[in-house]
Amino acid sequence: MMCCDSRMLRFLMSWFLAMAGFCAMSCAQAQSWPNKPLTLIVPFPSGGTTDVLARAVAQELSSALGPTEMAPSSI
Repeated sequence: MMCCDSRMLRFLMSWFLAMAGFCAMSCAQAQSWPNKPLTLIVPFPSGGTTDVLARAVAQELSSALGPTEMAPSSI
């Protein structure tokens, strides 16, 4: 009788592969996001309620994520 049967061998192989996957994930480093400024496009005229709200949202996004840009209104 062998010391390891097929179920034990399958368990050990799957455990080894899972640990190798976890090690590979821990070695990978994520890039900082966003890596360039966000552009917020508001499809309504300047000075309206939507524009004021978009500027407030852009200010909060800027403090949380980094630089944001407001696209100039062309309407």
